[in-house]
Amino acid sequence: MDIKSMLMTTSSIVNGYCIASAPIDATFTSNSSEPTGTAWSIDGSKLFYVSTWNPGDRVAEVNCPKPYTIESASHTGNYYATLSQGSYPQSISFNATHTKMFISFTDTKIIAQYSLATPDVISTGVTYDGSFSTASQGNGEHHGLVFSPDGTKMMTTSTGGHDLFEYTLATPF
Repeated sequence: MDIKSMLMTTSSIVNGYCIASAPIDATFTSNSSEPTGTAWSIDGSKLFYVSTWNPGDRVAEVNCPKPYTIESASHTGNYYATLSQGSYPQSISFNATHTKMFISFTDTKIIAQYSLATPDVISTGVTYDGSFSTASQGNGEHHGLVFSPDGTKMMTTSTGGHDLFEYTLATPF
């Protein structure tokens, strides 16, 4: 498959959390040639994805008229550029209230934290709060990023060392 026609795909899960026989329900073509990580809004009406290539290094917002599906989805035209923190964003995650956004970067080897003035809104009111360095863990290039529901644990994955890392956060999220 040509990288420029990379597609994001969603599937129906017949029995909750069982992916053994999940058919493809819908396909959505991103505005980027290389989307790398996705996260839903609180109510599923938006899908956010980070992209690393043409025109990459940003968070893009997709409108989902049917919650938690990309069927009939469309780009909103809302983006948040992440280039000042690094290139090659890999993962995106939010805190429970979606007032904090976290993005892992492989070139600068950081996890960046942003505050959102309004939950799930990236077009205005986004503030860069700082970052956490992953340079000394594995090869430093952390791709996966997820938090426990209460925000006291953070898990990341590193490709170079084939490692999973668990962190206990002094302050949730």
